[in-house]
Amino acid sequence: MTDRPHPDTDPEHVAPVVPGEPEVDVPDAGGRRGMLLGLAGIAVATVLAVVFSIPRAGDTLLSIPEAILLGIVEGLTEFLPISSTGHLLVVNDLLGLAETDKAKEASDAYAIAIQAGAIVAVLGLYRHRVANALASVAGRGADPVAGRRLLVALVVAFLPAGIVGFLAKDFITEHLFGPWPIVAAWIVGGIVILAWPEIRGGGRALEVITWRDGLIIGLVQVISMWPGTSRSLVVILASLAVGLS
Repeated sequence: MTDRPHPDTDPEHVAPVVPGEPEVDVPDAGGRRGMLLGLAGIAVATVLAVVFSIPRAGDTLLSIPEAILLGIVEGLTEFLPISSTGHLLVVNDLLGLAETDKAKEASDAYAIAIQAGAIVAVLGLYRHRVANALASVAGRGADPVAGRRLLVALVVAFLPAGIVGFLAKDFITEHLFGPWPIVAAWIVGGIVILAWPEIRGGGRALEVITWRDGLIIGLVQVISMWPGTSRSLVVILASLAVGLS
C-alpha cells in the first residue's frame, strides 16, 4: 500500500494562483503566538502603569486621564521613527508633570512601565532570532554562527551608548531634556530625513553582520541620547549605510 501525497505538499495538488488576484499571506501559528505575546506584554504593562498611576490619599502626581493620554502618545509614537521619549517628555511638560522632583520621578517610572510593553512586543516578534543568538553561546541553535555574530554585534553596539550614558548622564539630563532641545532635535531630524540621499542597503542580511558594523551602528546610536532624536531612525540609517538590507 503506497502513501498518498498530501495535498499541501504535492506540487500537483497545489492550488494554482489565479492571474490578477493578489496572494494572501496567512500568518503561521508561530507568528500568531508572537503577536499574542506582544499584545499580552503591552496589556500587562498598561495595567501596571494605570495601577501605579492611581493617586493615593493626598497624592495627585498622575491622574487616570493623564496616564491614558501618555499611554496613547506612547502607543502612537513607539513603533514610528519619531522618538517616543521626546514626545512623552514634551507632553509631560505640557501637563505640568515635571514641576517637582516627586512628580518627575512618578512620570519617569510610568514612562518606563509603558515602554516595557513595547520591549516585550519586540522580543516576542523576534523571539527566534533572540533565542538563536542566546543559544549560540553554547554552540546550539538553528544557526550558531549567525547567532553568535548577531550577539557580538549587539554587545558591541551597546557599548558606546552605555559608556556615554554613564559618563554624561547628568549633562544630558540637565541640558537636553527640556522641551526646546527636544523640538530642536525634531527639526534637525526632519531636515536629515529630507536631505539624506536615498540609501539602498547593500543586500547583506542581518545574519552576516560583523562586530565592525555593530560598532558603527552603536557610535551613531549615541546621537539618539538627545531626546527627540529617534533611535530607530538613526539605527535604520546607520544599518543601511554599512550595507545591510
